Amino acid sequence: MTSSTRAIKKFFVLFALIKICSFSSFVFGETREIYFAGVAFTGSAEDASNVLRYTSELLSAEGLVQLNGQLSQSLLDSPPKNFNIVFDRLANIDYGSSALVLAATMDRETVIVEQIGDEYKLLVELAGQALFFDFREKQILSSYPVTVQYIDVSKERPGIEAINSILETILFDSGERSFVHLITKKLENINFPQAAVRRIRVASIEVGDSIKSEHPLLTKTLFDTGIIGHEFSKILSDKLNIAILPYRSGQALGGAMAARFANGDIFNLIIPEADYEIHLHVDDFRGRTLNETRSYRQELLGAFFRIDVIEPLSGRSFFDQNLKQGATKVIPATQKEFNVGEAYYETLLVGLAEFATSVAEGNEEWIAQQDEVRKLNRSFASLQELIELCR
Repeated sequence: MTSSTRAIKKFFVLFALIKICSFSSFVFGETREIYFAGVAFTGSAEDASNVLRYTSELLSAEGLVQLNGQLSQSLLDSPPKNFNIVFDRLANIDYGSSALVLAATMDRETVIVEQIGDEYKLLVELAGQALFFDFREKQILSSYPVTVQYIDVSKERPGIEAINSILETILFDSGERSFVHLITKKLENINFPQAAVRRIRVASIEVGDSIKSEHPLLTKTLFDTGIIGHEFSKILSDKLNIAILPYRSGQALGGAMAARFANGDIFNLIIPEADYEIHLHVDDFRGRTLNETRSYRQELLGAFFRIDVIEPLSGRSFFDQNLKQGATKVIPATQKEFNVGEAYYETLLVGLAEFATSVAEGNEEWIAQQDEVRKLNRSFASLQELIELCR
């Protein structure tokens, strides 16, 4: 082969590479178009009556139209910086073509009433996701979980009217504690994952036998329902600034997630296999009374858990450590009800947030409180390299 022939072949190879790069939306920061599908409920209609009891009733056909309109306007007023949203052409996409679609999903609500002295504390949460999926394949590409929380205190035990009032604020208000605002802010600065980015998800939650026996209500309401999986995913997404595949709860059996959209479409969205899996083992909750007087008592609470991060294909473990989180809780003598299970759960969430912070930017004080500190630091270094592959 002559030198001129080799040069011509090299030219054509280089030209082909340039053409591939030029037409790839993942290269050179070319702006990508994302079609807006609006608001959706995850799970079947039967699930919604249980998992989204109050929300599904508030969002009648008119309510969904109103919420869709507010979310569309909010995204028009404060558009994402790293991609363009198309609002008016989704219905015209041919089912044989491929397009990236954005939906704002609502996954579950939580309502907790607790009596403290002569007053009642009402906690209402609405959890959802900014969900991206391939329209042709109906396959989820990435998600960014969100949770809106609202706490109110009243002299009388709150009823359905009070709960509905708070959820109406969460759904239709334009303030910072609204679902629309949180979805808009979540999308503002995210970088849509490139083709080479690895996918990660919380794959499983295991709860120790002692927790199941001593805290059956906690197990039923927060662990078995998948709430902890969603919240852990949200913590990781927020702290590490990464997309994360949805946690597979009872609503996502067999790697699929049902989604019901405002226009009546129902899709079974495929949750693809993750490149990396995070397994959370909640081993035990333990506590003791530190101090007790006539006016209050002080409780020490401890959450003990293990986090395992693996690559399923090779079986390689990037992180496998026992961790713990402590907290103190002061209970006034006037507080007639104390939900110790909820206090342990909050302690666990703090521990998961401290873990994510340690991965993101280091957390020397928290790491120093753990066992096997040297080994833990090496494990965090390995995990940080993995997270970079997911950005």
